[in-house]
Amino acid sequence: MISFDFNHQQGDFPIEASGQFPLTGITALFGDSGCGKSSLLRLMAGLEGKNSGTFTIDKNVLQDQHQWLTPWQRNLGYVAQQSSLFPHLTILQNLQYAEKRRQGTGHGWSREQIIEHFGIEHLLQRMPSQLSGGQQQRVTIARALLGQPSCLLLDEPVSALDEAARFDLLSRLQTLSKEKQLAILYVSHDRREVAQLADYILMMEAGKIVAHGDYQSMATDLCLPFAHGKDAISVLPVSVGKESEDHLTELLYGDEVLWVRASQLTLNSQMRLQIPANEVSLSLEQNLNTSVLNQLPVIIVDLGQENRGQQIISIKTQQHTLLARITSRSVSRLNLQVGMKCFASFKAVAVSL
Repeated sequence: MISFDFNHQQGDFPIEASGQFPLTGITALFGDSGCGKSSLLRLMAGLEGKNSGTFTIDKNVLQDQHQWLTPWQRNLGYVAQQSSLFPHLTILQNLQYAEKRRQGTGHGWSREQIIEHFGIEHLLQRMPSQLSGGQQQRVTIARALLGQPSCLLLDEPVSALDEAARFDLLSRLQTLSKEKQLAILYVSHDRREVAQLADYILMMEAGKIVAHGDYQSMATDLCLPFAHGKDAISVLPVSVGKESEDHLTELLYGDEVLWVRASQLTLNSQMRLQIPANEVSLSLEQNLNTSVLNQLPVIIVDLGQENRGQQIISIKTQQHTLLARITSRSVSRLNLQVGMKCFASFKAVAVSL
């Protein structure tokens, strides 16, 4: 595990954060803007100067009461919100600079493999000013990886990108993490990003880590704020099936077949189906006379507190937990209770991958 315990005064804002996260996979450091996420990442990277605290990666101590490693000694890849490429160097020269300062063995990818993975072959002779925002961030992350880091620290790297560039970069990070078993700590306040990426969540409020755990349990726990946002979302792991003539793609979830409006997906690939809580409706019986294509048998696990006439409901399929936000009137009319069996429905056009 990667463990940390920091006690640091950031101006008039205290960071008193402790927790741990896995050595592999993508961990989301999630919280509202201004809660201290970026400051915590900088503390881990050693960019806030010497401070009281401990930070260890597996058995390697980066700082404690006896020692404090400088940023370049920590063997971490750090990427801020804005590109930090050297403006006077070409893209290739930026990458070569990182190779010269390499500290560890990390993930073991060569320069050629990293260049290919991030699709930047055609950019090598350009200057940073000639690149789009998405291209600059792809190069910045590639440069960080060339240092062979033991952990990659990413501070909202897609916040300034458009939707297409954002999806592209997040997909590349997912593949990287899975193929190379690299630990990635990803700062975000966007539930959609977290739903697409995260295997594990560190939840931060007012400078403190208030909860941490695997994504599925954290995202659907009604005792935690993640499940109560207006953009609350849950995910199902699915396998991509065939594409139909009416521009819908079949998704296989256990023995169930779901449909989504998507195209050009790789057959049999494993993906996450994102289901917004606002788009899920509940019924006591399966309804075949409806335009809604997706219906799953579920059991009610928990009923959230009423909030302005609405309630968030935790429901469980055979394997996973989902969220549904419906009106309190519907809860009362259907007499919904914990333990009841019902059906969760959501439109093909209301979900995404």
